[in-house]
This record gives sequence, structure tokens and C-alpha cells, in this order.
Amino acid sequence: MDIEPRLATANANFAQLQQKVKDLEQGLADKQNELTTKRTRLLQCHAVIQELENQRLTALAEKSALTPNSMTFAGFYQGMPGWCNINRSMMREFHKRGIDVRLDPYLTEYRPDPVTTQLEEQFFHGLINKPFDPNALYFNSAITHLLKPNYPSKYKVACTMFESAKGLPEFYRSICNAFNEVWIPSRRCCKLYQDAGVVRPLHVFPLFVDVNKFRPVPPLGELVSNTFKFGAVGWMTARKGFNILLKAYFTAFNYSDEVELVFHPYLPWGNSDAEKEKFHALIKDIGSGWDKLLPKVTVVDRIFTQEEMSSWYSGLDWLVCSSRGEGAYMPGLEAMACGVPLLYPSALELEYAKPTNSLGYYVEGTKVADDALCELTDAYRGLEFYEPSWEDLAKQMRFVFENRLDLTEACIHSVQEYSADVGGQRMVDHLTEIFALFR
Repeated sequence: MDIEPRLATANANFAQLQQKVKDLEQGLADKQNELTTKRTRLLQCHAVIQELENQRLTALAEKSALTPNSMTFAGFYQGMPGWCNINRSMMREFHKRGIDVRLDPYLTEYRPDPVTTQLEEQFFHGLINKPFDPNALYFNSAITHLLKPNYPSKYKVACTMFESAKGLPEFYRSICNAFNEVWIPSRRCCKLYQDAGVVRPLHVFPLFVDVNKFRPVPPLGELVSNTFKFGAVGWMTARKGFNILLKAYFTAFNYSDEVELVFHPYLPWGNSDAEKEKFHALIKDIGSGWDKLLPKVTVVDRIFTQEEMSSWYSGLDWLVCSSRGEGAYMPGLEAMACGVPLLYPSALELEYAKPTNSLGYYVEGTKVADDALCELTDAYRGLEFYEPSWEDLAKQMRFVFENRLDLTEACIHSVQEYSADVGGQRMVDHLTEIFALFR
């Protein structure tokens, strides 16, 4: 059989097909470049339209003064446990004190929050359905990139916070400076923002808690036992420092101690099984390699109603914060309203933490955020965060366990200064001053 002619024919066919593939690939690349160019022009055109629309609405707003006591409140109101509790409380207090609040809710994939009752949902939906007022004060309560300064209003207030020890992201500094003023929850945050170059007026308004919702109640069923209970709550992120807490706890106690560490993880939207697994994996990892039997660790990994959250706090002896950075740490305030004191890294300088209701422990210094800390957001990259001392935390946990300090009444008494009535009135007094400037 003569192979040569057949091989020559096959090579020729291959060369022809190869050229056709190259031609098609070039044509596809040209089309892809054309598509990319047109998409870019489309986005540019949309940006121009958005800017012109903002200018139109801003010009409309500037023709008259602020509408007295009228506010557009922009932000999450359900789904993100910490921020939504804060936002809902502020809206209720503003409304109660005569501010006409229109809610501009953030679109979100988060689950509906069982903390919000049906009656409250009706209230918030009523705020959403109010007509747009171009002359209302704009109040934007959100974190970092979720702030929206390009809103047509004569006066814009950002209510925000950041968790780092040193430094703010450049984009976030610019966003803050696009508002007329910025509200932050602590004096530590105030210095953080000033040092990072935020030049707009900064006003410190400590977070407040609704003491009618968070109060001492019978403990949650899972917590009814005679063991001494430390609690921890939050998302499973490196910033929360749960590895530090577990190492301190396993160092301070043995299996024979009548003690328990109870985690309550915040569960995300959709599939929460992955978040639960993170907690169990971390406990297994930190708990391996010890030459002793370890003390009890419990994970109560289900979503709580408002009443159950108060019951969870009420079943604890101490709440423990092991975070590498916090803007305000709302769980500490909620726990104190339920009569539970707080162990926390003293460098956080929490506004509500006093010698009568809490115990601070040593921080070894600060470290630049690593990849683990930046897992959920690149906004942390290049910034410094605290490194709480697991050794000192272990000593303080052992100390409060052995001495059984009863700070229940002191917690309930001290938190009144940070109640919704006091905190809400403080905020509304300042809003009244703003409205007075535009009469």
C-alpha cells in the first residue's frame, strides 16, 4: 500500500482545516474585541446618564431648603444581624421622635430575619412605600463600599464604622469625604478616621440597644445546666479571632472543670451548612494535639428569634470577644442589657465597656492583614489589625471562672446610658440642629 500520497493528502487537509480554525479564531477575537468595546461604551453611556440624572435631581433639591424633619434612610434593614439591628433601632427611634422617615432599602439576597416581627415588617414596608422627597435629608447607614454618596440631596450623612486598628482603604476615605458629615460609634473610630484623612465633620454617636427587647429572661433550653458558661457570637471569619479564643479556653481549662464554651454562629443566606462546618472544623483543628482531656465546647448553630437571642445571652455567665478589630461590637451591648458581662481586647476601647461591667485583656500589638483576614474583603489588605493575647485571655477566663464575679446588676444599670431612648434622643437632637440650618 502506497502511504506517501495518502499522507500528503492528509497533511494538506490538516493545513486547510488549521487555517480555517485560525481564521475563525481571529474572527471570534475580533468580535470579542468589538463586544468588549461596545460594552465599555454602554457602561460609559450609562454612567453619563446616571450623572446627568443626579445633577438634575440635585438641582431640583437645591431650589429649596431641606424639608423639615424629612429623611431618606438608605441601608439594610433585614438579613445582616448586626447592621440590621442597628438600622431598625435607629429608624424606630427617629420615627418615634417625629422624623418623617422614608426607607430606601438595599436589595439583598439575605434571608428574611426572624428577629423582625410581622408588625415590624408592616411598619418598615410602610416606610418603604412613602413617596420620594428630593429635599429630604439623606441618611446612609452602611459599611465601606456599601455607602452610596451619589444621592441627590442637599445634605448627606454617613453612619458607618470600620474595624481596623490602623488605616482605612483609600476608596473608603474618598467615599466618606463625599458626605457632608460622618457618624461613627466610638472615639477610637474617630481618631482612626482622622488619621486616615477623612476631613468631613466626624460625630461620635455610640450605638444603642433596645432594652425592652434585650433583657434578662430565662435561659435558652440548650443552656440550662450548672456549668459555668462562656459565650461567643459572630461570623466565622479570621477577624473574629475564634482561634485565639479556643486556644485560650483549652489552655485555661480541663475536662474536669465545670465549664462550657458556647458558640452561636451567624448563619448566612442560602446554604448555612458550610458556615456550621467551619466552626466544627476549627474546633477540631485547635483541639488536636493536646496532652489532656479538653473542656466542653458547644455550637448552637440555628437561627434565633429575638426572644431566643435574649435567652441565649441570659444563659451565659460571660460573653467573650476575641476579635482582631471591631467598629463597635454590638453583641457586647446586647449581652449587658441581658445582665451578662464582657471579656474583650482592651485596645478596642468600646464606648460602653466600663470597669463595672467588663474586663479587658492584653493585646500584643498590631499586624498587617494576611490573606486569611482578607478572605471576605480586599478592603482589609495592607491595613493593620490587633493581635489579642491568647495567654492573657486564658488567665482572665480562669480568673472570672474561679472568682464568680456577679456583675449582673452593674451591667443592667450601666447599659441604660446606651439604651434606645437615650441614644435615639441624642441622635435626633443633632438632626434637629441640621434641619435648623436650612430653614
